[in-house]
Amino acid sequence: MSTLRLGDKGEGVVRMTSKLMSVGLLDATTDEFTEEVELAVKAWQHHGIDPRGRKLVVDGIYGPMTAASLSEDPAKRFLAIPNNLEDFTRTNHVADMIVRVALEELRDNAREIGGNNQGPWVEKYHRNDKASQYAWAWCAAFTSWCVAEACKRLEYPMPFKYTGGAQNIYKQFDARGWTFEPTDENPPRPGDIVVWWRGTTRTWKGHVGIVWDYRDGVVFVIEGNVGKYPAQVAIFTYNVQDMTKLIGFCRIPPPTPR
Repeated sequence: MSTLRLGDKGEGVVRMTSKLMSVGLLDATTDEFTEEVELAVKAWQHHGIDPRGRKLVVDGIYGPMTAASLSEDPAKRFLAIPNNLEDFTRTNHVADMIVRVALEELRDNAREIGGNNQGPWVEKYHRNDKASQYAWAWCAAFTSWCVAEACKRLEYPMPFKYTGGAQNIYKQFDARGWTFEPTDENPPRPGDIVVWWRGTTRTWKGHVGIVWDYRDGVVFVIEGNVGKYPAQVAIFTYNVQDMTKLIGFCRIPPPTPR
């Protein structure tokens, strides 16, 4: 393949941007390597590894190693998933485990199968409750499941009531004083939960995801149920200062030592 960089045009750029769309880093394909495309390439490179297991160089250039990491076959996508909790923030082991669980679902290509809001992963997130499965989109159920699974592994109490409602998660955290607006002094951290409202006007409808990372004003969020069928668990990036429809961020406090 030819190496692609800022300013290039053609079918190669179309194929590359299609792959970036598939992981939620672009909204549409284009035949021009713009600054927006370069930012999407860098966003992937921040957390991608090459087939040899080495971290990618974050240079915004789409070369052979970046292309291999971003293969069209999800089974061949390479992500730098930490091997142990020491690779995380080391500040809150509950939040760290939530990120680990969410990344495991992403690595396993969790997605819809058979139709919108359908398939074994969606059923698992809704705890095999068919009524909930068809009544709720599964972004909040995915977030609830990741938190519940993390707490189960750590033998830690679930910090909120399992729910399929994104805004309900925020309301539960807010009632406990666990919500915040990000600042330079208190930026988003791995394991935080971010909640948006959705629609043309603000109603009860919402969306929710789990923060994976934050750097240079950009937050990386692990989300489920984004886009048309077959929606999958994927990582999306947002400029924190430009996040539209943001309700707020939630943070589980570090456990109190016994």
